[in-house]
Amino acid sequence: MVTSKFAEVGDRILKVTFCFILMEEIWKDVVGYEGLYQVSNLGRVKSFPRNNFKYGRILKPFIDKNGYQSVSLCKNNNISHKRVYRLVALHFVDNPLNKNEVDHINGVRNDDRASNLRWCTHTENCNFDLYKANSSKEGCWMYQRFYNLHPKAKRVAQCDKRGNVINIWSCAKEACDILSFTRSAISQCCTGKRKTYKGFVWKFVE
Repeated sequence: MVTSKFAEVGDRILKVTFCFILMEEIWKDVVGYEGLYQVSNLGRVKSFPRNNFKYGRILKPFIDKNGYQSVSLCKNNNISHKRVYRLVALHFVDNPLNKNEVDHINGVRNDDRASNLRWCTHTENCNFDLYKANSSKEGCWMYQRFYNLHPKAKRVAQCDKRGNVINIWSCAKEACDILSFTRSAISQCCTGKRKTYKGFVWKFVE
């Protein structure tokens, strides 16, 4: 079982690598950091030669608390952390309707290629059907490891006051991380200690 999961992840990495080989890499100056950094349509960020560095270099991203690749950009001695997928989307993905969130189409949070990103609204980003179709996250062992899902962890449904399901989360922690809500408040709703939280009804999914 474990071997098959590793094989699945390895196959996904090979597919992404193959896409990198086939696609032409295009670089653009990062807005606000012109002459300092560039971002590519393949999800890479590089710096220009400056100060004590004779050559520019590809920045090594770090994974933030929500599982997204981020880089640290420095200008005038001020350091700012930027999520790679937003840099790519801002420079390579059209946004004619001025939507404010970015979705990874295949559900893989570190696949920051422009072809894998789309602008969306918060509602679209949280849509349950898209959530299920994108990545089958509940069955992804890496996703479970990131959220430390216990075998007895319960899925949580986020509903409006009429009882219509808006989203179903793998656990309360996931909902809190994505929405910046308080886990204890959601748990109180699920156990019947309070009726609503943030205007939503929360309940465990059997």
